Amino acid sequence: MKKAVYIISMSMMSCLTTISFAQTSKQKNMTLENNKQVFIKFNREFFGNGDTAIAKVLLTETFVNHTPPPNAPDDASPMIKFTSEFHKGFSNIHFEVHEVVAEGNKVALRKTMTATNTGPFFGNAPSGKTVTLNSIEIAIIKDGKITDYWAKNDYMQALLGNWAAIEPEKKATNDKYPSNKNNTESNAAIEKNKQTVIKFNTELFELANTDNLKEFLANGFVNHTAPANGLVDNRANGVIQFASSFHKGFSNIKVQIDEVIAEGDKVVLFKTVTATHTGEFMDKTPTGKAITLHVIEMDILKDDKITDQWSRNDLMLIVQGL
Repeated sequence: MKKAVYIISMSMMSCLTTISFAQTSKQKNMTLENNKQVFIKFNREFFGNGDTAIAKVLLTETFVNHTPPPNAPDDASPMIKFTSEFHKGFSNIHFEVHEVVAEGNKVALRKTMTATNTGPFFGNAPSGKTVTLNSIEIAIIKDGKITDYWAKNDYMQALLGNWAAIEPEKKATNDKYPSNKNNTESNAAIEKNKQTVIKFNTELFELANTDNLKEFLANGFVNHTAPANGLVDNRANGVIQFASSFHKGFSNIKVQIDEVIAEGDKVVLFKTVTATHTGEFMDKTPTGKAITLHVIEMDILKDDKITDQWSRNDLMLIVQGL
């Protein structure tokens, strides 16, 4: 009798544990999905529709923009000014979110905006051209509001190119938001994907170990942001050529991984690269200047290798300042 009671008790405890775990997982998934929707709503309403008032609703009073323009404050004011001017100078604005990745209280997304320059914009006369603006962004969300924000985009490339149209980025062939919510990658696989991307970035920039780079890249690897960002080829050879030229032009290279977010087969990271310009790079003779390069990168992995990559950074602006 005692043995039967013990077996029943243990079975009940097992069932309760299973129910508790299932409830916790469901709550976690709901939180991740809610955080995604907060960030998507902010992007769509604020940037896409030009509703700057939404900033007071979805940004905390202590909101910090970790990637503001040079010499600009790190609060929301530069973003509000840019968005207000953008919607005065551009019309036919189309906004599209391609991928959204969430982990813990962090959310990352990749988006594209297309618009036609029909009005003045920061002193530039309207060109009538349609431009495509690409961005990768990261946010920390607490209690339904954004506390921290990182963004890298090609907006300034459009400005510096006299509003020359930038080709839209290609979409991934194997996945697209919102299919993330059905992804069944295990925690162990997700963690392994993180480590693969971190090691790839360390090998690429800090160790200059270009011989091993192909070990991280799938046979059909595509960098969807080439030929921008210094890349001349969107395949593995282009990445290797860029790494080689970067190491010829710079020394004392250090890589700091600031943020990593992973979900399913996607990994997003924000990294800071510091270096000294001691060799020729992009037709710039050595200046001896120290640089700080910020990069947001999104990768898709399959079988422990990177198949697709998008990268946004401020390299071109840095090169112009050398």
